[in-house]
Amino acid sequence: MYQFIIEEGRKEGLEKELQEGLQQGLQQGVRQEAVTLLRRLLERRFGKLPEWVGQRIEAADQTTLEEWVLRVPEARSLEDVFG
Repeated sequence: MYQFIIEEGRKEGLEKELQEGLQQGLQQGVRQEAVTLLRRLLERRFGKLPEWVGQRIEAADQTTLEEWVLRVPEARSLEDVFG
């Protein structure tokens, strides 16, 4: 009886860890897509990007990346995007 309870607990724990891992992986993938999109848009609009831009992009969270992507079409400079 106790063995069954222990095994069920392990199974539930593993399933929870798997779900959390999948969710984290999905979030990382979405973030990486936003990073890639932002870099491509910036390079197309402004040419070769300075190192500080890459550093800002890599340090940004998902919400900030999305905001920067939305600023690119109207930006006249990199500072307009990141300011």
